[in-house]
Amino acid sequence: MYGGPRIKHLDEVPAEEMLRFRFEDGRTASIWEKWIELSPDYVAFWNRWDPGAMTPQHGHHGNHINFIVQGEIRSKDGVCGVGSHTTAASHVAGWTHEPEE
Repeated sequence: MYGGPRIKHLDEVPAEEMLRFRFEDGRTASIWEKWIELSPDYVAFWNRWDPGAMTPQHGHHGNHINFIVQGEIRSKDGVCGVGSHTTAASHVAGWTHEPEE
């Protein structure tokens, strides 16, 4: 792998606003991502979802994993809270983020 391990700290990677949702009452909720590593074999990124953010149903090429470190995500398949690890073979559909209480 590039002659040895590549180490990046999250603070070294800029956050980009990937999606912004505007609700009827004027509130907005965004999904922010930091693209840590892009290679032909895999993509590694961090993301933060503002409370209420949603993603349209979509797919991914290749397998996809999530590890929840704060808050929770929801889908038609259930709720995943802090410490949950999810996997999806070549797709992720309809996750939403809920704030911590």
